[in-house]
Amino acid sequence: MQVDARKLELNPTTNLLVYGLMGLGVAAFVAGLFLDSSRVWYAFLLNHLLFMGLGVGALSFMVVHYLAFAGWNVAVRRVNEAMASYLFLSLAFTVLLFFGLSYIYPWTNIKFMESEHILHGKIGYFSLPFFIGRVAFFCLLLVFFARKILQNSLRQDVEGGVELLNRQKPLSALFLVLFSPLFTVFTVDLIQSVDPAWFSTIFGVYIFIGFLQASVAACILIVRMMQRKGYLAVVTPDHFHDLGKYLFGFSIFWGYIAVSQYLLIWYANVPEETRFYLARSNEGWTPISLLLPILRFG
Repeated sequence: MQVDARKLELNPTTNLLVYGLMGLGVAAFVAGLFLDSSRVWYAFLLNHLLFMGLGVGALSFMVVHYLAFAGWNVAVRRVNEAMASYLFLSLAFTVLLFFGLSYIYPWTNIKFMESEHILHGKIGYFSLPFFIGRVAFFCLLLVFFARKILQNSLRQDVEGGVELLNRQKPLSALFLVLFSPLFTVFTVDLIQSVDPAWFSTIFGVYIFIGFLQASVAACILIVRMMQRKGYLAVVTPDHFHDLGKYLFGFSIFWGYIAVSQYLLIWYANVPEETRFYLARSNEGWTPISLLLPILRFG
């Protein structure tokens, strides 16, 4: 599906607004480092994972359809490819994140790790060089597969035929084999280790299905917005129906995983597990926690 890139160029006013907001964001980040470094780095981690998650979800969505030789998603593939291309930029933001590790993760303080018996066995795993190596390797792996898959797709527009399409299937299969276990490690490293004493073996699945759900929702909104501007006329109500079914299914599965995690932790009542929910039911967080299943699932 070829699109004339010149038709998608932003007008000068929009360009100015976009670059102005980017400059404002950079200025706010730098100012925040001097005013409240911990809060800024936590906000940076949250936003970094949110947009990286859209890229991860979009790439995974494409990979599954390449393996299934699905044809309907070709109409919206460019939107998913655009979201997946953010992974190249996320690599730079991951490197930037490394400079703020001591503000986010308590395990960077060896005295803290030695203060609780339950953390003693994790001291070696959370050594700084090992942590940075794991995270960097996962991000480089994402960038490698995203580059190869997007490169084949763009070349197919020029060269035609099905040879490049056929290359996507083994590439996608290899991606899933490597991605599945490493993503769980990635979620433990960047998210779960904010509280290194907390345990949850289902957390990787919980985060992954949330990323998929968010990326499909973003794809639907982007496609609809582009159609209102006169683009992507090839997308029909049937395509929206298929995307809607995916969004519905992923929402159901996200709710299932969320309830499964909660019920197992509630039933077992193990202190190092319940601390996750205790923190989210105190100091004004209860209403927000109750809104999560309503806004994310309902």
